[in-house]
Amino acid sequence: LVAMAVKFVGVIASAFGWHLLLVGQGIRFPFWSTIMTSFLIGRFIGTFLPSTIGLDGYTLYEASRYSNQWSRAVTAKALEKVIGITGLFLGMVLTLPFGYAVIVDVTTGLGRSDAAPLLAGAIAAFAGGVSAVVLVGLARPAILTGLVGVLGRIAPARVTGPLEKFREAVGAYRGQLGLLLAALLGKFVAHFTTAT
Repeated sequence: LVAMAVKFVGVIASAFGWHLLLVGQGIRFPFWSTIMTSFLIGRFIGTFLPSTIGLDGYTLYEASRYSNQWSRAVTAKALEKVIGITGLFLGMVLTLPFGYAVIVDVTTGLGRSDAAPLLAGAIAAFAGGVSAVVLVGLARPAILTGLVGVLGRIAPARVTGPLEKFREAVGAYRGQLGLLLAALLGKFVAHFTTAT
């Protein structure tokens, strides 16, 4: 029962993050009767599909269908994926001290116990770096949108489309830092409760 309660807190936090991102796009639905219901239905559908396709697909479909604002819902979903990954990386950074013993066990099993601090440092640098870049992008979207615009001009053609969509998604939330940080907190709580 405790494990179910912890997981349910994470589900509610994740749904609330999605709710906030929709609000940032001007799409408002009642949280418990619409957002939470579609989230639970999407999680059930996701039981039978790989990764988060069921959850993402269903919540996007519901938000788009009821609001009739497909482009705004897609923008919110694109940013939700970026924020969700960032929440995962933040969880890695914050729980790294608690998992250090596992890193020591793995490196010792490989006969390289002296590599544990280096491996932990690499994990912290990578996860922390990704988190920092996204946080700066959320706080100062002009920096990120400008950088992505430059990358879009020099990147291969197949990467240009996704980069442009990401730039538009971040730019749509300009001036809504509190909302974005609250959505990020919701996604962090979701990943943290899953790990717990």
